[in-house]
Amino acid sequence: MLYLYPSNKTETLAQILAKLQSTPPLADPFASEIVLTQSYGMGVWLKQRISDHQGIACMVDTQMPGAFLWQLIESLVSEKSEHSSTVQHFEKSTLRWEIFRLLPDLIDQPEFDGLRAYVDSLVARSGRSGREQSLFQVSEILADNFDAYQNYRNDWITAWERREPLTDKVSEFSSASTQQEEAWQRIVWQALYPQFSFSERHHRASRLRALEVVLNEGNFDRAVLPQRVFVFGMAAIPVQWLNVFLALGKHIDVHFLFQNPCQYYWGDALTERQNALYQQRLLQSGDDAVLALSEFEQYESHPLLASLGEVGKNYLGALYRYDEQDGLSEFAASLYESNASGTALAHIQNDLLEGRVECNIADITELELDSSIRFSRCHSRLREVEALRDYVLDVIDQDPSFTLRDFIVMAPDIQQYAPFIDAVFGAPIESRDGGEARLFYGLSDHALAQEQPIIEQFLAVLQLDKKRLTVDEIFDLLSLDAVCSRFDLNAERLAFARKLVDALNIRWGVNESHRDAVIGSSHTGDSHTWLFGLRRALKSYLVGAPDDLKAGFIECPLRSAEQHEVLGILLRVVDLIESNAVALRSTKSVDEWAIRVQQVWYSWFDMNALDESLRQLADKSLDALIEQVEVSGFDQQVPFSLIFAVLQAELEKEKVSQRFLSGRINFCNLMPMRTVPFKAVCLLGMNEGAYPRHDMTQSFDLISQYPARLGDRSRRRDDRYMFLEAILSAEDRLYISYKGFDPKDNSELFPSVLLSELQELCVRSFTDRSSDAAKALVNAWTYQHRLQPFHSAYFNGSGIEDGCLPRSFANEWYPLHAPMNKNEMPSSNGAELALGQADLFEQVAALENEPPHSPPLFEWPEQLELAEWERVFANPLAAYYSVQLGVKSARFIDVLASDEPFALDGLQTYKLARQMCDVWFRGASLDDFIRKHSLLGELPQAPVARASVEEISADYAEFCSRIEPLLAAQPVQLMLRLPSSLAESTVLSGEVYIGDAGLVDVHFSRNPGKWFFGVWARHVAWNVFHAENALPIPATSVCVTPAWQIELPALGGARAKQYLQELVSYFHSAMLEPRPLLPEVAFHYLSGKDKTPQGAFKRTPPVGDLAALWARYCTLSGSDQDAERVPEFDNELIFTQIALHTDAMSRKGDNDVEPITPLPMIDFREVK
Repeated sequence: MLYLYPSNKTETLAQILAKLQSTPPLADPFASEIVLTQSYGMGVWLKQRISDHQGIACMVDTQMPGAFLWQLIESLVSEKSEHSSTVQHFEKSTLRWEIFRLLPDLIDQPEFDGLRAYVDSLVARSGRSGREQSLFQVSEILADNFDAYQNYRNDWITAWERREPLTDKVSEFSSASTQQEEAWQRIVWQALYPQFSFSERHHRASRLRALEVVLNEGNFDRAVLPQRVFVFGMAAIPVQWLNVFLALGKHIDVHFLFQNPCQYYWGDALTERQNALYQQRLLQSGDDAVLALSEFEQYESHPLLASLGEVGKNYLGALYRYDEQDGLSEFAASLYESNASGTALAHIQNDLLEGRVECNIADITELELDSSIRFSRCHSRLREVEALRDYVLDVIDQDPSFTLRDFIVMAPDIQQYAPFIDAVFGAPIESRDGGEARLFYGLSDHALAQEQPIIEQFLAVLQLDKKRLTVDEIFDLLSLDAVCSRFDLNAERLAFARKLVDALNIRWGVNESHRDAVIGSSHTGDSHTWLFGLRRALKSYLVGAPDDLKAGFIECPLRSAEQHEVLGILLRVVDLIESNAVALRSTKSVDEWAIRVQQVWYSWFDMNALDESLRQLADKSLDALIEQVEVSGFDQQVPFSLIFAVLQAELEKEKVSQRFLSGRINFCNLMPMRTVPFKAVCLLGMNEGAYPRHDMTQSFDLISQYPARLGDRSRRRDDRYMFLEAILSAEDRLYISYKGFDPKDNSELFPSVLLSELQELCVRSFTDRSSDAAKALVNAWTYQHRLQPFHSAYFNGSGIEDGCLPRSFANEWYPLHAPMNKNEMPSSNGAELALGQADLFEQVAALENEPPHSPPLFEWPEQLELAEWERVFANPLAAYYSVQLGVKSARFIDVLASDEPFALDGLQTYKLARQMCDVWFRGASLDDFIRKHSLLGELPQAPVARASVEEISADYAEFCSRIEPLLAAQPVQLMLRLPSSLAESTVLSGEVYIGDAGLVDVHFSRNPGKWFFGVWARHVAWNVFHAENALPIPATSVCVTPAWQIELPALGGARAKQYLQELVSYFHSAMLEPRPLLPEVAFHYLSGKDKTPQGAFKRTPPVGDLAALWARYCTLSGSDQDAERVPEFDNELIFTQIALHTDAMSRKGDNDVEPITPLPMIDFREVK
């Protein structure tokens, strides 16, 4: 007998199942109870509930329905034919190969005109030279369609095998194009596996028909059947499966336990649109319909049942179309149970149970206090996850009865959220006692490749000839442990390899032919390729330094044996890439390709260094490929691109799906029959257009072209019913999050239409339906999250008090807001969280006391290099962060360039200009210069190389004319003891160039602001040195740049010594605390280029690293100054020294300043 047990609560169904198992128990104590569920997670949850009810869950075998039916087929449907195992031939993974074998011969037939045009369009869009991959893509789609026909249209399969067209049965619905689609698909199906007659084809559809016949006839040994079967929690089932279960019920008890949201019949529930159409038809039928219409208007369907429940309604219709004469019996006792908690969520669930909407108007203040339903509007997926964490902690803090395992979080595609979940929930949280606690969680249904990045590299090494092979791509591959083990690399060797590649100016591409293939061009040249650079290093190793440029290379010195080995490894890598590329360009049989792929993997990876599961995955993917072609008998030669596509699908389909219900907080996909009861159900990603998902069907999917049947699956209808199931499975809390704001402009985005329907239902249920009341209710239940988690609204209480924001537990941001909030902090209820989470707002006391200062890190050395002296004064703020805090400039991070130079940037021009002095002043050959730097890879390819060098020469021509008179300057060792008690034992020393006009300084940089203050500090030291040694030349300094000529006047011995003492004090201060000097801003003001500091700041605001340091200084300085405000330079001693020798003091216009004794002035001349 087939028994039905409907209930609105899955928990109740689990209790009924446990009672049925124990009264009476199975006759065989060693037999297992057979329970069919639609998901692994449902089976795990059900065993837990049986254990709670019986004290133990033992000998409970949870299976998928399809697997159970297949076991019955193998046990009951016996065939004497030698071809009885042909079912596997018609599985879609195998069937695609047979279709692919047939299509090239069939596609030229007239019936295939439409398909042929579709394939041609695929070829044109993909830009492929051959049709093989496009044909295989079509074969996969067609195999998927045939698989659906076997499940949901087995009568079509029967008609085709009887050579009967479908149009004879449903011609009234068939257009001409549909008939054409059906005609060629019928030809393909009939042509499959010609070695088997139709009677010998044992595919899934025929096997199910045979099983139904056997069960109805009863001619089999009943000992092979289990004593009873439970079908638990299914919301949909193929109709032909239901017929099999009904036939099975003639021999054993089959118990269907399913969730029904409404205790009354709701098969006629209509949406408002359907309702209006039906009333229109009644009105159009004449006067006799007036009475029917008046009765119809008195009935009102529940809107969510009508809109979201179509899948469940169809399932109930399929079950209840049978009666007791057919072997169907419904459990007499009512298993429905209302929610008595009195919350808004309970009210909605009870209305669903009753099948109507009962209005329960409440005051908005009362509704705000109801926390059972919450909506969350965020700007991004990351903010959704951050907001979710705060919600979870807030719920647990308010209600200690909640534990982490009471939460389930579902999303349409949890893989999109996986990295954010790991980042947010994997981070520690500070507890009340100052310790750390973590939110333990389990993540299901995401790709294994996301946990094991090496899977991506399995595929990457098979496509290296299709990639650009930039230095980053190669070193990403070489940094993997398994690859390092294969090539005998370690951290030191990898570091040297990076330096060597950088020195050789390697950018991308193996050689010119590889670069031509990737770009789709010709004669791209081999400059900056791997072989270009490594051949230079190899020639240097074999030949040494060449005598001249005729040798065709510039030496790259490799001194040690370790460096020689690294070069050998890089050559091995490039050789392996070339050999694999050649081997993968041909066509081979699938078996040959499988062997070749395995060879490639073993040549790149030390498989023994990999985890056992990864080795098994690699072998499993190849074994599956070989098994598919062996079963189908496919033996044709195919290109590797087709094999790669299949392997990629095999590797990427591996999911991490065995963690459901194993962690504390459960994260998983929103899947059919996954919605088991939880105290708190949280949904992420309920965005407009993203959920419910669209049905992506091909034009030649006949199921979508012909009228729908009872039991047909639709992704969109499934998504709607899953949303309804999620509402029903929430016991206490329902939390729904979506992307409600555009992160670029903060414009509003709409939620999913399903969420909008739920909000409309809430308005109907709890308000008078006025627009003001509706808006107030939605706003009261919606968290309007800010773009960033450190927004002040989370910490100053303004957003929390009006109910639009939850409390933030992001304690790392609280110190930024603590000074303004320490007297008005929100407090928690003091409940100790289950995970040790504390009230994070009670830690302000520690912020009131200033932390102790660390001991100074700077001590004056016995000898201070003049270059270091200049560097500190050139940028005191950057020097402090570098020396005291070890902050390293981003430009010094080891980042390798991945693109060859097409045009020289400013830094490259600067470096080349310095090296062109031999050409400009010593008569060196320009051709030799271009040849040399082209061989070094420092220039673009010809003819751009010559044009670039000649452009540099033209740009610097005027600069060279000003430098030439100064070339007679000679180096002099400057050495003097610093005249200050702070550095009384320190000697300042360094080399300077002295000419007839005094100290000479040449800079190729066009921006003197970056180094001018360092030059002034050197000029002061030079004047002291000049006075002590009574040198017979002027004590002036001349600074020459391409854009400026600056002459610093002689200061006199006494003034210079005074200035030097002041600079020593300033140097010491700059090493102990940050100095707010922006050198480029100050230079533009001092030079008179800008008349006011404000104008100088506007012209040259801090950028790059200095902008970050300046913003940091302004944030932590404890003043009201912000990063957009012009700094005050008057307190910077080096600035005031220079200002005395410019007109800057007079430009200030301060009438209270006493007249200053005229001093020698600095001559700033900008060269136009």
